[in-house]
Amino acid sequence: MLKFAIFLLFISVSFAQVRVRMEVRELIRPDGSRAQGLQDFIDGVRCVMNMRGTTRGRSEWDEMSSLHFSQAGLNHGFTRFLPWHRLFLLGMEEAMTRCLRRPVTIPYWNSAIDASITGGVRRSPLFRHLDGEGRCVFNATVAIPQPHCLSRSFDNSLNLATREQVARLIETDDFETMTSGLEGFVHGTPHVFIGGDMRNMYSSNDPIFYMHHANVDRIWHTWQALHPGNASTFTGFSPVSRREASVSDRMSIGYGSKYARDRTVRELLSISTLGYSYSTGPTPVREAPAPATGGTSRRLLDDRSESSSGKVKVQLKYLEPLPADWVQHNNLDPVSLERRREKVNRYTSWLNSIPNYFPRVIGRDVKYFRSRSRREYEERANFLIDTVKVYKAERKNEKEGGRGGNGTGNFRPNNGRSTGTGNRNTGNRNTGNRNTGNTNRNYPNRSSRN
Repeated sequence: MLKFAIFLLFISVSFAQVRVRMEVRELIRPDGSRAQGLQDFIDGVRCVMNMRGTTRGRSEWDEMSSLHFSQAGLNHGFTRFLPWHRLFLLGMEEAMTRCLRRPVTIPYWNSAIDASITGGVRRSPLFRHLDGEGRCVFNATVAIPQPHCLSRSFDNSLNLATREQVARLIETDDFETMTSGLEGFVHGTPHVFIGGDMRNMYSSNDPIFYMHHANVDRIWHTWQALHPGNASTFTGFSPVSRREASVSDRMSIGYGSKYARDRTVRELLSISTLGYSYSTGPTPVREAPAPATGGTSRRLLDDRSESSSGKVKVQLKYLEPLPADWVQHNNLDPVSLERRREKVNRYTSWLNSIPNYFPRVIGRDVKYFRSRSRREYEERANFLIDTVKVYKAERKNEKEGGRGGNGTGNFRPNNGRSTGTGNRNTGNRNTGNRNTGNTNRNYPNRSSRN
């Protein structure tokens, strides 16, 4: 009894410190082995999968999955999607921590990085450590909705959202609009792409579910940081109370409440008060470039085109429609989703039309990933945000027929967060001017190697 009390004290002290959820690639060493954080997560998953639940024939993993499955109709397609899943992740972290008797923090999987991998998402290091597609992946048998082998079946017809597209989806100060874009494509496409259990409402059978939802939670947190005035906003319709949603609404994970107590939305709005934060994410480390041979070996993708500078430009892929049955099961509005998809694809087409805009490419020369510095993170985040602002300013100018206003001739992305539409201070970034309608725009020379 004394040992158990000491353990509980240890856990309470450990979790009183801010836990950092890291991207899975930050937890894979250069030699391909797992760092402790990833190993702890995998050990935690196996531990909870082998812990007997209260229902005969079920593990604690099954009990938590059953909870997600049974409450799916209430927590998808509504704005409570975000706070409820935030609480659900906290519950699983605590379940794994109690099972292993050491702190476990769920890593996040930033699927936008995998959208940039040459050769396809299958090459993601994620699947080397949590298995790829097939039956009985992760060597797991699960009980929800009926006993079966955990399965995955990749759907290569879908493209994962890139970081540019994610930035466009959440570039709004309206909470409900942001939630719709985030839940629809950033959240939905990886579910459908992985397939198998992940394509259904018992998706929480799959360990990747938790890493994926940690990324969704991270993006919500990022949006809150970008819009501090709306960080505590929670609106929409509540299917529980059948009225307007409120920060006083109570979130409960039922059976899992023994791991994470019921909380109001207000209590779930700040991750710092919940005791965790997110890392700045990984950046690729590449091997030294091989000497030029004069051949055509650099043409690794069919969708590459030459820029005027002689560099290889990769065309960003467009978002595909989500399957109608998946949209329906998640209570999502197909008309609204299609409008969002068209909006993002117009932005994608605009980026593809810029000769010297070089999206990120993760080729076979990437040796491993390292954690980004805070400065690297902020520079990239600000660049993506400012790029969306440039696009929106040009769209507005086109709609107005170029009449009135300041125009966007000198509107250029930079590292800072200035917001005017006149001549922007670009620091050390060599940008040049932008001219609406000019297909030879001088754009920030952002190498695909970044």
